[in-house]
Amino acid sequence: MADSAENVSDKPGWPVIRETITDRNFLLFSFSMTLSTCAHLMVAIALSWMTWQLTKSGAWLGYVSGATIIPALIFGPFGGLLADRIGHLQAIRISQTSYIISLTGLGLALITQTVTIEILFTCAIVHGFIGAIFIPTEFAFLRTLANNRRLIATITIFETFKGVGKLFGPILAAYLMTSAREYVVIGAIGAHALCLMGLSRINFSKAYANSNRNTAHSHSPMLNIWNLVKHLWETPLCTLLLILFVATGFQLQGSLALYTDRTGGGPNLLTNFANIISVLTLLVVLPITLWIASRGHFDSISKYMRKLFLILCISIPITAILINLPGSHGNWFIAILALYLVAAQILSTLVQASFLVLLPQAALASGVGIIVLVQGVALFIIGAGAYAFTEFRPQSGWAMATTILLIATLWVIGKWSRSRMHLIDSALAEASRIESENR
Repeated sequence: MADSAENVSDKPGWPVIRETITDRNFLLFSFSMTLSTCAHLMVAIALSWMTWQLTKSGAWLGYVSGATIIPALIFGPFGGLLADRIGHLQAIRISQTSYIISLTGLGLALITQTVTIEILFTCAIVHGFIGAIFIPTEFAFLRTLANNRRLIATITIFETFKGVGKLFGPILAAYLMTSAREYVVIGAIGAHALCLMGLSRINFSKAYANSNRNTAHSHSPMLNIWNLVKHLWETPLCTLLLILFVATGFQLQGSLALYTDRTGGGPNLLTNFANIISVLTLLVVLPITLWIASRGHFDSISKYMRKLFLILCISIPITAILINLPGSHGNWFIAILALYLVAAQILSTLVQASFLVLLPQAALASGVGIIVLVQGVALFIIGAGAYAFTEFRPQSGWAMATTILLIATLWVIGKWSRSRMHLIDSALAEASRIESENR
């Protein structure tokens, strides 16, 4: 964001984007988190590779991967609560320092050739609990850096920066592991150290003053986890946003693997789809989302949410139908999946921006942790149902019955959601009004 509120214009268009990409605090934070993302993926790949080398066990691979993900998901609300109490930037710095300490221990074990599967598993668990603090806080801190008008552009450009880290992390891990395993750990430590250096250059006093101007909840009392869950549960608007957020998280790539297995499409179909999605993200998702951000009317984004959610509700059952149709429909299948993923990425950004505006500032990181946990649990339940579907799919009539049930469920959810979209506009309009008064 520009360093002072006076530099923020209400005119829509390119100024929204320009102010975002020229904000020193935002650029420092984005570069720092890109390095952290790169380091995280380097370590994740190294842990999986070393686990396989030591055990040759798929079960251990699952244990190590789960030890990194599950604590971060389950304890995310509590890690966010801690961050809300000590300060978001301080919590991120502590997380990065903790990553460096844990990786130093792993590096010493590698250098002395005393690494065991127990050490790798412990390192994964430690990283999982650090992630419980870091993951919700990283996203919540974006609210500190941007006002309502710039928030969508801020999230979009931030995710683009992180995409660079996601691209180079695996590449660097593969390159360094060809020389020595400890080089990956040393490289990750260096990336986290550079991340800390970038965070230390952020002018926190200006960012904090900005967050007080941009939220209606600047002086709201600290909420505990239970009260925050109760608030989210009892508020129809929060329920609506949670439904939209869950709808953006389906991993329909799994249905592509199922389709490929049924039709014998081979790995080329999967590779082509991955390439298509990478291109669409850069050439379609990014421009469209920035275009929405440049409209300068954050309090009217529900009209975009309606259209995007409708695309999701249509593409999901079509995917289920195409899986069960006889013959090969590879091009249509990829087109529908690509349409879903493009709409899901754009809608996810709009929903996340809405949450950051509407959640109480005093419980922002813990609120993000709860939202991510709800999405994860919901998708796990849906994934379990999808697994049951694949197990019983050969039975006569099962595919048709489940497809009809899916369409009926989406129709009910879609009708309920569309009738309440006006709540988003009214709530965000009120937030924008308060922001204008506080300038």
